[in-house]
Amino acid sequence: MSHWSIEIETPSELSDWLSWLIAERLDVAVEIQDDETMTPGPEPEFCRLLVRTEEEPSSDWVKQIQDCLIEVGCSEAPIRSRHDEDDSWRLGWRAFFKATEVAPGVIVRPPWSELAEKAQNTLIDIVIDPGLAFGTGTHATTQLAAQLTVKTLKEQTPLKVLDQGCGSGILSLIAARLGHKVTGVEIDPMATRNAQENLPLNHLSDDDIKFIVADAVPQEEFDVVIANIIAPVLIDLAPQIKTACQDTIILSGLLSDQERQVLKAYDGWSPIERIQQGEWLGLILKKAES
Repeated sequence: MSHWSIEIETPSELSDWLSWLIAERLDVAVEIQDDETMTPGPEPEFCRLLVRTEEEPSSDWVKQIQDCLIEVGCSEAPIRSRHDEDDSWRLGWRAFFKATEVAPGVIVRPPWSELAEKAQNTLIDIVIDPGLAFGTGTHATTQLAAQLTVKTLKEQTPLKVLDQGCGSGILSLIAARLGHKVTGVEIDPMATRNAQENLPLNHLSDDDIKFIVADAVPQEEFDVVIANIIAPVLIDLAPQIKTACQDTIILSGLLSDQERQVLKAYDGWSPIERIQQGEWLGLILKKAES
């Protein structure tokens, strides 16, 4: 089956923000190609964003992408579209999704990859079929969030946990496997359906994790809130997250040079743990003592 592709080249530091904006505005999956992906980006400090569709992109689509570029301050970035008869991209990526240790003792793997027999009794085994778009645990931000989630929730009595921006549900699944009741929130209905499909793969049900579609934080109280989202959204959601959380906030998705701005938005909460992988940060926040 043939398809159309839209390609945008952008500085690497803008790729996560821009891909999130485009995915939200157009309700599509956005692939990021850089020097760490199986298809490399254009050059070391630039990424290629790729949107695929079965129909020729409309002028409205292009206009909305241009508006996203303006919003992130990258209005001069080139936008190219092409028609392609090769449809092998749909499943070819599966060869590159292998078991990954996202946190000490926590393996994320696809359904077609068996867990090594010697590790079966010692690891938390998370099985993810990410569909075509929604996360395999290889990104630094997911690994940082996973490490902080395990540190916070391991050997705790059952807590009420919110995973805001849950994607394919990796962090929700980890929290549930550690014995906690979880709500996973995602703005994209397709991602939510995908996360729901991962429940039976992990011998879990709706009683363990409730996945919902929403662009806001649920108006409930949670012991722990996990938010692995880009910094502008972490800042935008800060008032809602602070209201919903009763004890611990786990943040990931921010760059080191965005830390001060993000922490300013979470005034009244103090960082008690800070870990870094490359340019990405993960934080644990607690309510500051009055």
